[in-house]
Amino acid sequence: MIVIYGIPSEPPLALVINELHRRNIPHIVLNQRKLSSFSLELTFEGALVGGTISDGESNLGIEEISGIYARPTYHRFLPEYWRMGDDPTRQEAFRRADSAMTFLLNNIQSRVLNRPRYMFSNISKPFQSIFIRECGFLVPDTLITNNLAAARDFRARVQRVICKAISGERTIVRTISEEDLTRIEGGCIVPIQLQEYIAGTDIRVHVVGDRTYPCAVFHEGIDYRDPDAPKRPRLKKLDSLPSLIGECCVSLCRKLNLPLAGIDLRVTPTGDIYCFEVNPNPGYSYYEIGASQSISGAIVDYLKA
Repeated sequence: MIVIYGIPSEPPLALVINELHRRNIPHIVLNQRKLSSFSLELTFEGALVGGTISDGESNLGIEEISGIYARPTYHRFLPEYWRMGDDPTRQEAFRRADSAMTFLLNNIQSRVLNRPRYMFSNISKPFQSIFIRECGFLVPDTLITNNLAAARDFRARVQRVICKAISGERTIVRTISEEDLTRIEGGCIVPIQLQEYIAGTDIRVHVVGDRTYPCAVFHEGIDYRDPDAPKRPRLKKLDSLPSLIGECCVSLCRKLNLPLAGIDLRVTPTGDIYCFEVNPNPGYSYYEIGASQSISGAIVDYLKA
């Protein structure tokens, strides 16, 4: 039995649910919005986790689960949680159910996309870049500092500089000008991450197990996710990657214990390949729809194996 856990209307989950229906594969959808009605009873025999899980409508034995695709939202972001503000007992039940599901995802013997404990590498992009280098990819020249003099020296050395988040918080990448540095001069600033701007073509590679799904992204800005860009990016499915690059992508995901990930690459005009980051919870639906890739099908294949 395959389990889908999260908000089922969210596109990445919805695509997998549709694929399961299309193939008539037995599955259960656990709607995170109904966490307060969940009942999770776990048993332990050594490292083996057993027991039952119920969402108030159906009961499932833990040993029946072949795989779980989990894409939960932080419970404090859910309106259902805040509507319980006048009932601390119900809020506590919601929190406990959330913690229990996290424990199950981390410890169940079945396949999980992805286990929460392995999704923290992206919280620190500098930490993640260590693994990226180890797998053979280039990483842009980088400076993390709150020293404006060092920032100016770095900008003078590499000429074109971008600023991006150090953490896993989603931000739109921007270039940094002398005017930007002057504007914050004299103030106390938190550390910022500056990187050399790398020109080239963006490639998003989704990895599912040992399969890779590459997609080229053509755009005219610094960051193709920028909602203020004058033109929408154009996606193009790539039939394959050079074997060495594909192997590096799979190897990187294995090092990070992420059987499902979205890897951001950029290929320079001279053929150098830089890796910017690995997304441990990718919104792959944008690429599946835009480039006609069957990533949801690969997710189902992985979970039923």
